[in-house]
Amino acid sequence: MGQPAVATVLIGTTQRNPYNDATPNDDVAGTFVPEITSQLAAVHNALADDLIALGLRPCST
Repeated sequence: MGQPAVATVLIGTTQRNPYNDATPNDDVAGTFVPEITSQLAAVHNALADDLIALGLRPCST
């Protein structure tokens, strides 16, 4: 089974079952890297303005 916290936030709905069914070989192959990168960018972009409003500076762009 995949990492539950990762799947909840960084794996899109259509990819959750394939992610949870994947093997360590899929991890090594980077099978879900594009999905995780895309979702992480979306979360970052959604939160960046809130962090800035709180006086914090996001550490990435």
